[in-house]
Amino acid sequence: MRLALLLLLACGEDVEKKNTRGTGGGGTTTETEPLTIDTASCGACRGDVLVSSAEGIGVLSGCRRVEGNVTISADPELENLDALGCLTTVVGELAIDGNTGLVDITGLSSLDSVTSLYIANNRNLVHLDGLQELVQVTDSLRLVDNATLIDTSALSNVNYVGNFLGIESNAALVTLGGFERLVLANWVRITDNGSLESLEGLSNLGFVMGDLAIEGNDALADLSGLRTLSEIDFNFTIRNNRRMFELSGLDSLARIGGTLTVEDMGGLVNIRPMPSVEQIDGGLIIGQNPFLSLIEPSPLLTAAGDVLWLEDNLSLPDLAGISLIRTVDGSVRVTGNSELTDVSGLSAMRIVGGDLRIANNGSLCQADAEAIAEKIGVEGEILVTMNDGKCD
Repeated sequence: MRLALLLLLACGEDVEKKNTRGTGGGGTTTETEPLTIDTASCGACRGDVLVSSAEGIGVLSGCRRVEGNVTISADPELENLDALGCLTTVVGELAIDGNTGLVDITGLSSLDSVTSLYIANNRNLVHLDGLQELVQVTDSLRLVDNATLIDTSALSNVNYVGNFLGIESNAALVTLGGFERLVLANWVRITDNGSLESLEGLSNLGFVMGDLAIEGNDALADLSGLRTLSEIDFNFTIRNNRRMFELSGLDSLARIGGTLTVEDMGGLVNIRPMPSVEQIDGGLIIGQNPFLSLIEPSPLLTAAGDVLWLEDNLSLPDLAGISLIRTVDGSVRVTGNSELTDVSGLSAMRIVGGDLRIANNGSLCQADAEAIAEKIGVEGEILVTMNDGKCD
């Protein structure tokens, strides 16, 4: 389909227009046409636009509303977005990507609504000042690989992200200030932000209607910034946050519709109770946490959904943390926990809808493992093997 940028008023500058990726990736054809703009007026523009030079951005100076995707990309000379002072609305994606000289986006100070906002690979962008008027992002908001970004507080008026919130690979980002008005989100990924110490900016987030992933944030100490979070409709993944020694701060969480995974946490020692959680529909996976030595039971959690797996937690001595769980719809695995000596935490379990495996726990007495397995109603196969610890 031929792309056209229709401007209401006129004067004459070239711009490259491209069918860009939007939120889904990869563009197709590119066409160039002369455009006419009356820079004294703010009008409506239609069509996808790719701007790849500091001179070319002027073609958008007369646009108040753009119905299409706007990509400002790969320009080492572009230092600011002052030419966009008219812009209030983008019905499409606004992508600011790979502009190595960009230090100032205050030219977006009139922007209040956008379908998707993608700010990525702008290595000298320190703050997001200029986005203070932005209120609604109807699809996705992503901040990705902005190496010197330390401040997101300019997003303080955003109260709605309709689909996906991604804060990913921003090496200098310390906090998530600016998201305090966000109460509900669909899919949330906070990943690989090496300096991120706190999730405090998400302190009013109550509902996640899709997945929530907190992964690879090496400086993150706890999850207390999620203290008002009460429901996650799909999966909750906590992985590879190396300086989180205690998993805590989830006091309001009552329901997880998918699987709770706590995995590859290099410094994790203690999993504190989640006092409000009653339901984990997809199950619980706790694995590859080499220093985890204490799991405290969540008092209201008596069923673990589809799976209950505790695997390769090399310092875990017992299963007290799951001692209140009575039913698991799917499989139970207790494997590769080399310091495990006590499986009495399984004594309350009555029904396992799938397989039961207790295996390769080097300090566990085989006879003790067999005795506990015999007391559980298992609908699938039972495998109790290679538990090589001494028996009293």
